[in-house]
Amino acid sequence: SSVPMVLRTPHGGGLGAGPQHSQCLEAWFAHVPGLKVVCPSDPASAYGLLRAAIADPDPVVFVENKALYAMKADVPAELPVIPLGQAATLREGRDVSIIAYGAAVHTALAAASQLAGEGVEAEILDLRSIQPWDEQAVLRSLAKTHRLVVVHEAVEAFGVGAEIVARMAD
Repeated sequence: SSVPMVLRTPHGGGLGAGPQHSQCLEAWFAHVPGLKVVCPSDPASAYGLLRAAIADPDPVVFVENKALYAMKADVPAELPVIPLGQAATLREGRDVSIIAYGAAVHTALAAASQLAGEGVEAEILDLRSIQPWDEQAVLRSLAKTHRLVVVHEAVEAFGVGAEIVARMAD
């Protein structure tokens, strides 16, 4: 049977707001069998992922970085639904793959711009979904660049970054 439910929750530090303060609980939620976990990085991905989460027959935890609540952006009139579990390549590169989600995507993009000034072309993937995560997209990127950096604002031990790195090391 299905349990169509969407739970929205904030995460991230720096604002001192809410009962979570600086906690990032997405890895904890991802460990629960049957839960899907998504984390948008901008208004367009928030809209597309939220539409997919609402349509999904299973429970989805929609994790929103508090630092992005004030973000403004122009979005197209017709925004597509973003399939859960599908990463987005935001920047093509040949030298290093940088995997991020949520507000960390903007940190990764800024780093890629700085690296480009030094002649290093970084590929940026916005994971968007934590569970399920797009392992094939990360593998394709890593096969191209042979170098991997995971950027996220969360726990190191038993976290999303640890999972990605362990799978890629395999």
